[in-house]
Amino acid sequence: MSNHKEVLDKASLELREVYIVIKKYFYTSDDRQQVQYEDIIDELFNQIELKFSMIESQLLPTLPTNNEKNNFEFELYKSTERYNDLRSMYRSKKIDEKVKYLETLYLKSFDNSELQLDDSKESEESSRMDETKNRYTSIDDAQLEELSAQEKLLQQNSILTDKLQNVNALMKSTLLAGEINLSELELSTNSLSSSIPVSLSSMAMATTIISSSCIESSTITSMASMATEITTEAVTEILHQIRKDEL
Repeated sequence: MSNHKEVLDKASLELREVYIVIKKYFYTSDDRQQVQYEDIIDELFNQIELKFSMIESQLLPTLPTNNEKNNFEFELYKSTERYNDLRSMYRSKKIDEKVKYLETLYLKSFDNSELQLDDSKESEESSRMDETKNRYTSIDDAQLEELSAQEKLLQQNSILTDKLQNVNALMKSTLLAGEINLSELELSTNSLSSSIPVSLSSMAMATTIISSSCIESSTITSMASMATEITTEAVTEILHQIRKDEL
């Protein structure tokens, strides 16, 4: 019976030891240290499994059925459950570490794909710049002279266009001034037309008086001369008024 207890006690000590190593494994961030802890934990689990297997298959069947055997079976059951709990805890930790590792790989692959995309964009831009550079460096002297002549022609066309625009503006202003002068001339002409009938009526009146009174030719001549002078003075006054209006 003592042999059974010694084996179970060794298994219990190994369970405590593996628990301590698992805790260290949980709180370390060093990859090499984690690998060492994993080796130790796996080795302890193997030893514990061998002891439990030996107790269940070889030692336990030889024990007599009594209270002491029942107590031993109960202690073995508790140790086995403890072992299963530690095994489950260790497996959960390894699964978490595996998930983190896969996430890291995924992020790295994603970053690499972005870097490759950026590199491809840079290479496209570089090739485009090289093509542009080659296109401009391939221009010979004759093409440069032709381009210079075209540039000069464009400059001359621009200057000529500016001059034509200035001439057009000057012509518009001249036409506008001419229209204003025509309007003023029309007003002056209307004023002249309204003054001339007055003079003509004076001449008609003088002629009537001459005809009715049968005065002598000298008198008629003098009266006609007076009418002419009146008409001339009226026309002169109108022209003088037109000049004043123009000034």
